[in-house]
Amino acid sequence: MASANMPSAFCILHSAFPLVPLLLLWLALGLVGWGAGAQVPGILNNQGRLAINGTSFTGLATFKFALVVSNGASVGTLWSHNNTSVNGSEPTGAGISVSVAAGVFSVGLGDVTVSNMTQEIPPTVFTNLAVYLRTWVNDGVNGSQRLAPDWRVTSVGYALVARTSLEAPAGAVNFSGALAGDVTGGQGTTVVAKVGGLTAATLATGATRANAATNTSLAGTLVQRDSSGNFAAGTITARFSGDGSGLTNLPAVSAPLPSGVMLASSLAEDPTLISGGYRLAMTSPAAAWVTGSSSNAPLARYGHSAVWTGQALLVWGGNFGPASYSGSGGSYSPDADTWGLISTVNAPTARGGHTTVWSGTEMIVWGGNCASASFLGTGARFAPDTQTWTAISTTNAPPGRSGHVAVWTGSRMLIWGGVNATNLLNDGALYDPVANVWTTLTVTNAPEARMNVVAVWATDRLVVWGGEGAFGELGTGAVLTCSNNVPLVWSALNSTNAPAARADHTAVWTGSRMLVWGGQAGGVPLGDGAAYNPSANAWQTLSTTNAPAARYDHAALWTGSELMIVAGANASAPLATSAAYDPVTGLWRTLGSTGSPVARSVPGVVWSGTEILLFGGLSGTQPVASLQRLTPLSAWYLYRKL
Repeated sequence: MASANMPSAFCILHSAFPLVPLLLLWLALGLVGWGAGAQVPGILNNQGRLAINGTSFTGLATFKFALVVSNGASVGTLWSHNNTSVNGSEPTGAGISVSVAAGVFSVGLGDVTVSNMTQEIPPTVFTNLAVYLRTWVNDGVNGSQRLAPDWRVTSVGYALVARTSLEAPAGAVNFSGALAGDVTGGQGTTVVAKVGGLTAATLATGATRANAATNTSLAGTLVQRDSSGNFAAGTITARFSGDGSGLTNLPAVSAPLPSGVMLASSLAEDPTLISGGYRLAMTSPAAAWVTGSSSNAPLARYGHSAVWTGQALLVWGGNFGPASYSGSGGSYSPDADTWGLISTVNAPTARGGHTTVWSGTEMIVWGGNCASASFLGTGARFAPDTQTWTAISTTNAPPGRSGHVAVWTGSRMLIWGGVNATNLLNDGALYDPVANVWTTLTVTNAPEARMNVVAVWATDRLVVWGGEGAFGELGTGAVLTCSNNVPLVWSALNSTNAPAARADHTAVWTGSRMLVWGGQAGGVPLGDGAAYNPSANAWQTLSTTNAPAARYDHAALWTGSELMIVAGANASAPLATSAAYDPVTGLWRTLGSTGSPVARSVPGVVWSGTEILLFGGLSGTQPVASLQRLTPLSAWYLYRKL
């Protein structure tokens, strides 16, 4: 039970930005102690709850942190997550992306394994008597805001004892007297007669034998290895004293569990438990698919776009049929299970095969095909808060196209690749929605022209891979490195361990890796993939054990911890199955198949922070209108010890 003078949490109601929604942040920090041992990390455990206008936030939020000290009118920075804060200012550069679920988040301050966290917290920070945590947060809608007031970091109760290691005991003086017993003599003439009860002569004899140890394994001597690394003697016996509590790297030995004990496993046929005398006793099934409301839902379609705003799924455009296009859409709220219409006033031309990004406040639509079979070089921005469309400038816009990619860099929409009426393309442009201005990409050495390519925005660079080239599917890619949205250089991706050439595949960004999976080559569906690390320019093959069935035209999502593969098609039919891949463990698991999920390809899919939301697509040759949702919880299998 925490005492009144040792609070474990505090609340800050941010009031520095009265024109935007207020952010409510609850934090609890635990101090990891630093000692002389280098193995102790400089990390503060930071947990909290983030709310906007009293509503718990769910999604990705970007945090920036600094530890500061105040000396009257001046403020000094002791530490910041990337060492860029000066005199208490907001750190520059990238923040820490944190997945927030129902308001709850956790991040280790100083944990350099976290993306964009480059600085451990040195112990010297806490030689200051008053250290304060200063926090900035960006919920993706309201911009970066500093929370006020700063929170003072205080001691964890018994950690106060650690101060004694930094201070000399009261009354300590230099030794100057005479000693008696096993240690005798004065300060300059100390003689040690025994160590641990052993005489100095015995220790000297042991040291002599150790120094003189040979390969001959003489009785009573230590034995060293020969030049080949082998022992000259046959059997060597070691003896230990004490209770063995200090020994490490020993195999775990535990007493058998009694009959009737229940253990849980994620495997329906767990070989370890079965061989250990356990039998399956009960199954907790995986979560089922739930069909959402169809009232006011958009018409059935495919080739449409879908984005998540943080509160709603926005669906727009697409095909009603091979030559029939939509210029309408809808907004679905999973909390209320209701659809709302998207205004058609000033909406862009009906189209399919376009790209869409979410800027944090607007859905930006560009490119695609229309009823006249032309390749469009137009688009518009939709603000759901005001239900208004704003046309995108065509000045310096890239040529019209479809089959291209679009990513959001944090402040720009980046377009690349695709196809138009005459050519495959390897050009692109950056669009600034604030200034309504296009900037053409002029960097040389762009990769081979292609369409149906995949791309991710990897913090400060565009990564593209695969797709269809002039002579078939491609197994190559490139990275466009940028600085402050200024493209600098294209560089080719390493091909060692890269997946086989393919198109109609998917890719997600994990924060440190691009995960590529599925697709097709020559009409043959693929069921494999790989992880690409831009920092090392290296590929690592993904496990195929328990991987989902081969497919293309599927959807892929990143939840913050797992890759989700949803729907798609194989050589003969659309698919309703889904699976999740954990890149840390390298394990696949099958997602729930109950609840009648609709088999479909080319669906519109988003991750809400807690659920997969799935709308539209093709079921064979028929467009789909069904909205379905899934909380991707695992099935559990309970085993009883016989």
